Amino acid sequence: MIDFFDPPEESEAMKAFAPWRDDPAAANVPLDQIFNLLHQEYGRDEVNALVTERLLVPSTAATKGHEHSLVKRISSNQSGVPQIVTTNFDHLFELGDEAGSIPAHIPPAFPDLSFGSPIDGITYLHGRLVAPDATQHPYVLSSADFGRAYLSEAWATKFISGL
Repeated sequence: MIDFFDPPEESEAMKAFAPWRDDPAAANVPLDQIFNLLHQEYGRDEVNALVTERLLVPSTAATKGHEHSLVKRISSNQSGVPQIVTTNFDHLFELGDEAGSIPAHIPPAFPDLSFGSPIDGITYLHGRLVAPDATQHPYVLSSADFGRAYLSEAWATKFISGL
């Protein structure tokens, strides 16, 4: 993201990100705060559209889904439907489901566990990768996004509490 937008060295985003380049293992500014700065400087949809572009999995990368298929198998209920809650945006858990038979739950529409709804399918807690040409790219990336998901709107908090 930083390389693409190439913020000036004196910008807040670059000042916050520079230590990551020097020592990624150090106690650096959290990445969600850096995304928040990028959102402020370049626009939420522009930054998130670039995230979409970078996360798209080419069809030749289907082999990357091997570990995901193992998770699907061990998380499946007795009917064979996976019960996965993930913060990943990608569709790797959906590989091999060309028929679209695995339900996908995306924010803020999660199963209402307080009324006994099952968590069958894949629950994308922080959003699901959308098409590159979508008008909105609703991911939980920035500190503001986390604030909405867990504090002000609290849809993520309510779902996690229900689990």
